[in-house]
Amino acid sequence: MDIFQLKEFTTLVRTLSFNETSYLMNISDSALSRHIQQLEIEIGHKLFDRTTRSIALTEYGKEFLPYALKILKDYEDGMNALSKLKDLHSGSFRLGSYYSIDEYDIGNYVSGFMESNKKYAPIISFGNLEDLETGYKNKLFNVYTSINNPAMREFNFLKIGDVVIKAVIASGAVYSELKKLSAIELNGVSLFLPGIDSPFTKKILSVFKDAAINPKIMYYGRFEESMEFIRNKNSVGLFYFRTDKLPELEGLKIIDFDPEISYEYGVCYRDILNDGEQAFVDYMKGIAAESPSP
Repeated sequence: MDIFQLKEFTTLVRTLSFNETSYLMNISDSALSRHIQQLEIEIGHKLFDRTTRSIALTEYGKEFLPYALKILKDYEDGMNALSKLKDLHSGSFRLGSYYSIDEYDIGNYVSGFMESNKKYAPIISFGNLEDLETGYKNKLFNVYTSINNPAMREFNFLKIGDVVIKAVIASGAVYSELKKLSAIELNGVSLFLPGIDSPFTKKILSVFKDAAINPKIMYYGRFEESMEFIRNKNSVGLFYFRTDKLPELEGLKIIDFDPEISYEYGVCYRDILNDGEQAFVDYMKGIAAESPSP
């Protein structure tokens, strides 16, 4: 057996569909069926009970599954370790980034760093707050860009700026003449919030819960799609923005939200860094020094 066969096996366990698994693994149905049969022959037992309409793990398949998952995890851990070693020797380093390259202007910071320092190149890993903190704890990277989480005290934090929750409303719609939108006015209103795992969302939901406010909550995927929905449906969005860089949104108004919910954003990093990581932190310290004070 090989790693690819084990990935096919565990994917098939998850999907219980040869068609979906062959699509995900980018192979034909016949090739997938042949690989599973070869694995079963090597093991000496059937792993799946198959009919024309369904597929299910056998007793032997259930027994084999945790071992297959462990082998795959060990393989991935080993590849990650080799990748980190390769990065160290090549001048590259891992950089954790919150959600996307555009979040908090990270793309511009990375571009500026690479222009000013040709020796080191960050390889970026994206994730939500929990992903980044887990990756940091597991030493997948030693530097990441995110908001300052007071509950996480295992890093140094370099503040670059502030982000704050603002209300987004269609121009000419209800509330659009207000300068500040109170949470209590959102009871029963269709409301877009940041991703379900966002610390902003958790804080907003706690405000609603404490005040017994029950809006009709939706979570946005792509920012642009949410904005279009708000324009057309006269719903409200609560989104986070940099305090020094509010965007111009066609057909929409951005107003303050009460109570104010804000966080610091910046760079989290360890005391001991390799040369590339240290160079990036030093570059960001220069950015922080140039950032305007609130």
